[in-house]
Amino acid sequence: MVRYLLLILLLVGCQQFTYTTSNGEIYGTSYKYRYIHPETQELDPLIPEKIEKELNRIDLIFSTYKENSEVLNTSIEEMNSWSKDLKYLYDLSLNLSEISKNSFDPLQGGILDFSAVAKGYAVDKVADILQENGIKDYFIEIGGEIKAKGLAPHRGNWKWAIEDPFSMNQKIFKSFSMPSKGHSIATSGEYKNPGHIWGGGPRDVANVTVLHESATYADAWATTMYVLGTKEGLKIAENEQIAVFFIKKDGETLNSSQWSRIYP
Repeated sequence: MVRYLLLILLLVGCQQFTYTTSNGEIYGTSYKYRYIHPETQELDPLIPEKIEKELNRIDLIFSTYKENSEVLNTSIEEMNSWSKDLKYLYDLSLNLSEISKNSFDPLQGGILDFSAVAKGYAVDKVADILQENGIKDYFIEIGGEIKAKGLAPHRGNWKWAIEDPFSMNQKIFKSFSMPSKGHSIATSGEYKNPGHIWGGGPRDVANVTVLHESATYADAWATTMYVLGTKEGLKIAENEQIAVFFIKKDGETLNSSQWSRIYP
């Protein structure tokens, strides 16, 4: 069930900002998004319905639990008949697999499974709908994969945090204020859908967070970095200019130089 809520936020000086927020369930997890209405244009009132339709369309392509999904009814031999979305994520996966020496592989056991990247892809698709409608300030989250841009309803930067991998009570490990130009955020670890981590991860990694312009790539790189571990992960992160932040099991933190450029 999806709920839509239109709110008027009153700020200092009696200036009004209208924003829409929505939340629901998809892909076996939860989602939510919020966007501020531009002051100079009237928005299409069907944007929430269009987003819901797009989320369901993606689910029918990549779902591993719906019998009529595309991935459960095709094979590599039938690649020529694949949808554009499936071909895109497959090609992306092959590219990351080559860079990471097969640490990112959607064909484990010969079965197509894009669970480690499909949520990020869906986040990007929602962002596309918002941006096509002239929306510049928004926050999207699907199953922990995040994309945000512009300013929050209070006209300050969007806030986000890394969950403490050593806490059972969703304690915050470290919080951040996102630059207004925005980015996407994805996290992998033993407490984040471990069934989607192919081959497990090195024993020194408790959590890894990746920042990227694309939520699809952030999602894919987070999984890849977790599998690689700190040593190999940081080496590739420097070569590919990936912003990555590791929390080791002993509590030590490590990050790439690209991360330091965003969050000094």
